[in-house]
Formats: sequence, C-alpha cells, structure tokens
Amino acid sequence: MQSDMNLNDIAKLMEMTEHLPEAVARERKVLAIDFKDDTLTLARPESEFTDYDRKCVEFILSRSVNWRSFPVQEIERVMDYAYGTVSEITDCSWKFKFECPKTWDELEVTSDNMVRQCASCSKPVFLCSKDEEIVQHAKAGDCVCIVTKFGMATGDVILQEFDEGVAIDFSDCIDSDSENAD
Repeated sequence: MQSDMNLNDIAKLMEMTEHLPEAVARERKVLAIDFKDDTLTLARPESEFTDYDRKCVEFILSRSVNWRSFPVQEIERVMDYAYGTVSEITDCSWKFKFECPKTWDELEVTSDNMVRQCASCSKPVFLCSKDEEIVQHAKAGDCVCIVTKFGMATGDVILQEFDEGVAIDFSDCIDSDSENAD
C-alpha cells in the first residue's frame, strides 16, 4: 500500500501541507506525504531523526503517525516547493517572452521530478524556486515553471533573449545578496 508514496508528486505534497504545520515540518525535516482513512503518513530523514523527534511531532499533531524514511537531502529539496506556494499566482516579477497557459500539473511527468515535458511544444520545463536556477535556465533558453511565495508561473525564456556579448542587469529581479548575471 505504501510503496507508491514518494516525494516526486509536488502537487500532492503541496496539498498535504494542511496536515502538518510548516514550522514543525521545517524544524524536524518531515513532510506529510499521505492521508488516507484518517491516517497521516509523514516522510522523515533516514538518519538524524530520533525517537524524541517522533514523539514531538506526534504530540504536536495529537495523533500517531505512519513514518516513511527518505534521504534528508530529498526532503530538504522539496520542502520549499511544498510550503513555498499557494494555488494561484498573483504577482511574478519575472518577465516571460511567452507565458505558457499550461500549469505544472498539466505537464507530462518525467524521471526527474524537477523536470516535466510539454506535450504542446515538446520542450522540457524546469521547476525553479531560486533566482540562480531561473537565471541559469533563462540563459540556456529553457522553459521554466517558477515557484514563488505567491504561486507558480510557467513560461518560456525569461526577461529577454540572451546575447552572450551583452551584460544583463537582473538587479531589479534578484535578491540583493545574489550576483548579477553576466
């Protein structure tokens, strides 16, 4: 029954956040991955997760929990995607050459849970939550799905087409501690 549970379904992880407060998830590095028949299943780190951690989470949730072990890097990698979004985008400072009408959930799943395939244009779409990732994919001319605190936006080639000989100023789009793209 639990063999199909994984951390690849970002949309499901986002839905599951209602069962686990974000502060608990981030502090203990756990994620809600399933809720069936009033039973909550949480992903926990394979190592560095103690019986005390388990008891704390179960006490806070006022329930016993089914636990599944995952590498801590996998849990940390999807944590921002699970808790960093809401269902609709209301504002995105990135500018797209083409804003795709498809949502992440409408794209075809691939073996890499951070990449989906668009059936319309046959291009891969990369899931990004950090400015550095967005800049990297934009320079390569990749399609991206951007996760922000406001939601998700899908589009093709951010800001402008990239000319290798021209420096681009991203200062209005990137956090002040990030470097400007060349």
